Amino acid sequence: MKNRLLTLVIVLCLGLTTATALAKQEGKGKGKSAKETAAKVTPKPAKADKPANKAKGNAKSPEATVKQMEAEEAKHRSRVARLERVRDMLAKKGNDKAASRLEKALEKENARYERKMDKLAKKDAKASGKFKEKMKGLEKAAQAKSKAPEKKAAGQEKAAEAKSKAAEKKAAGQEKAAEAKSKAAENKAAGQEKAAAGKGKGKNK
Repeated sequence: MKNRLLTLVIVLCLGLTTATALAKQEGKGKGKSAKETAAKVTPKPAKADKPANKAKGNAKSPEATVKQMEAEEAKHRSRVARLERVRDMLAKKGNDKAASRLEKALEKENARYERKMDKLAKKDAKASGKFKEKMKGLEKAAQAKSKAPEKKAAGQEKAAEAKSKAAEKKAAGQEKAAEAKSKAAENKAAGQEKAAAGKGKGKNK
C-alpha cells in the first residue's frame, strides 16, 4: 500500500515538472514569434531624399582652372628654356643633326602647349580671360623690371653730364674772373705809370 502511494506521488511530481517545462518552452516560442511578427509589421524609416540641386560631376571653379593654366605655362616655359639651351650648345659644337632634332622637339612642345591651353580655354572661358589678364600684368611687370636698369643708367648719365657742365661753367667763370682781375691789375699799373710820368714832368718844369 505504501509503495503504491509513493509511486503515485513520484508520477505526479514528474508530471508537474514536465508540464511546467512545456509551458515555459511554449511561452518562449510565443514571445519570439511575437517579436518577429512585430519586426515584420513595423515599417522601416524612409531614407532622406537627396537634395535635388546638388551639383553634378566635379566641375572645377575658375580659380582652379586658372591655377592649372599657370602650371601649364610654367611647365612650358621650363621645357622651352631647357630645349633651347641644349640646342644652342649643340649648334656651337657643330652637331647640326642633334640641334635639328631639338628644334623639332621645340615645335612639338609648342604645339602641345597650344592644344592644352585651347582645351582649357574652351572648358572655361571666364578662367581663360582671367589667366590672360594675369599674364599681361606679369609681362608688364617684367618689362618694367628690365627697363629699370636702363632708366637708372640713363639717369646716371644725365647726372654726370649735368655735373660736367656745371664744372665747365665754374671753370669758365673762374677764367673770366682771373681775366678781369688781370685786366684790373694792368689798368692799375698803367694808371700808376701815368701818375709817375706826370709827376716827373712836373718836377722838370
